[in-house]
Parts: sequence; C-alpha cells; structure tokens
Amino acid sequence: MRGDGYTATIMKHITSLLVAVFASAALAQAQNIILEDEFDDGIVGAQWTVSFDQLAFWTAGEYTDYFHYTNLTTPFGAFDERYTLTSDLAGGLQGTFQLDGEIEWNDQQGFSDGENAMVFVMRLVESSGVEIASFRIDDVSSRNSGDVTFSGGATAGLPGLANDSGCSFSLMRDANDAISYSIRMDGGASASGSLGTVVGDVDQVEFYVSHTAPGGPFGQTLGQMHVDSVRLWDAPRDTDVLLSNNALIAGLPATLEVSDATPGSQIFLGYSLAGAGPTQTAFGPALLSVPINNFAPVAADANGDAAIVINVPLGTSGTTVWFQALDQAAGELSNGIARTVF
Repeated sequence: MRGDGYTATIMKHITSLLVAVFASAALAQAQNIILEDEFDDGIVGAQWTVSFDQLAFWTAGEYTDYFHYTNLTTPFGAFDERYTLTSDLAGGLQGTFQLDGEIEWNDQQGFSDGENAMVFVMRLVESSGVEIASFRIDDVSSRNSGDVTFSGGATAGLPGLANDSGCSFSLMRDANDAISYSIRMDGGASASGSLGTVVGDVDQVEFYVSHTAPGGPFGQTLGQMHVDSVRLWDAPRDTDVLLSNNALIAGLPATLEVSDATPGSQIFLGYSLAGAGPTQTAFGPALLSVPINNFAPVAADANGDAAIVINVPLGTSGTTVWFQALDQAAGELSNGIARTVF
C-alpha cells in the first residue's frame, strides 16, 4: 500500500531501516497496541461501554482532544457514584503488558472546603472483577493537593499533587509477572518503583471518576478531569519513540503520528503487508516482515513530534498493514502498530 506521490513500491526494501535477513521470533518481543484511544474525534469509541449513575449531574463526554469530566455530583447524598468507561479485551491479555495514560486536572472549584473534589481511577481487571493493577488520584479537597496510589501486588503512594496539573503514567508487567509503575508530572518531576507480583489475565480496562463523600445542594463538585489518551500494549515498551494512528479508511488520507523523537531528526515510516516480523536491522529487530517499504521521511519538530499523512487507496478495505517508525538521529525504532483498513 502506498500514497500517491510516494516513490516506495511493494517490492522495494527500505535501506535506511532494513538489513534484509529474517530473524527468529526470539529476537524481539512484539510491542503491539491492544487498546488505543486519544479521544480526539468527539465521539466515544466503539471499544468503550459507558455506565453511570443517572443522579449524577455531571458533564462527561468526549471532546476534540480528551475525555472530560466536570460539574456537580448528585444533590441527594449518594455515595460512590461513578461515570465509567470499560473496554473488554477479546480473549484476554496474558502475561506481559504496559498500560499508558495521560491525564490533566483542575480541581480548583467548589463551594465549600472538605468536599471530595476528584477521585480518578484507571485499572486493569480480570473478568471476575479481580484487580491486576491500578492508578488512582484521590484529592479530598479543592484547597489541598491530592495523592496518587499505584497498586499491584503491593501499593505505592505519591503525595503532594498540585491541584491544577497533569501527568503521564505507566503500569507494566514483565515476563516474571512483576508489576512496576512510572509517573512523569507536568514540569518534569518523575518517580518509579515496584508493585510486587500479580498473575492473571487482563480482561478489561476501565477508568472512572467517583466521589466518596455525600453530596448536598451546592455542597459537592467535581473538578475538571481530562483523560488525554489510553494505550494498552502487550509488552513493556523498550523505546521512547511512540507511533500512533486511530484508523485507516479506504479512499481517505490517514495521519500517523510520531512523538518523543529527537527534535529535527528525519523520521522514516516503514510498512509491511506481510506481517509483524521481527526482522533484524542495523537498528535492532524491526516489528515488520519483509518486504518492507517506506514513505518519504519528514522532520520532527522542536518537540520531537512528526505527522506523516498517507493516502489510503480505494479497494483496500480488509487489508492489514503493519507500521514502524525510525528516528534516524537517535537510531531508534518506535513501537510497531497494525491497522486493518476500513
């Protein structure tokens, strides 16, 4: 598959990405995205099931770049109301994983001190409801900072969140079932650690906003919470260069986005119609099978971001395409992604 104006052909190997020899599957563990949503089209995706308490007077929904919560909770004194998005994973996810989330919040709202301004939870669970791992923000007042808790076989707490900020976080399980976490706050502060060992399949991903104090007329509010993105991988990532795309639709342009690359670097986008490799290259195992082709390179901007627009040909519905990007300056490959053309 190629876009108009690009010189790559299905039989031309990408020399900047590939040393054209097959490698055994043991060379690399695939890092495939099992679930992904950047909440950027204003419509809750079909992968999510929404549930909520009708008494909750919340504003909640997908906007143009995030999933958004805010407004009053019920005035009737209910406890533990939730507005939840749940995604069921067909067949479950065994063994290794990495859950990435990006969120922002502003809980500087409220009519009285002491209200539970924001409780946010993102977690991985078995079909029985047993929790494998979770990330939680518990902010008991709009006038005080909140706490973060990561849980797995153990828990780790990080107090002192600013009440108007954001973060990116990851929950990871390795081949020994050991779970770890990492968090990077807006402004650069970061932390990481171990959460013990947990076995079991991941059958669901869910996130929700809740509160644990009673409401009352004008006595209970939710601060603004934005969920910017959710990604679940089938293995811990060993690269910082992130490649993402929401969908390929036959006959329409599609944008593949690269982030966390070297500013100013040439970004090559390789693709394969044959599979996810691995194939040994000068830059390590590529998650693409030969023949591998590429689109014209683009330069990453000052933030290390790049967008590569391709034209998806008509008549390709049902075709699966595997993609991977190369940050030429760093000599680093991105994650691999697979997309089936709609």
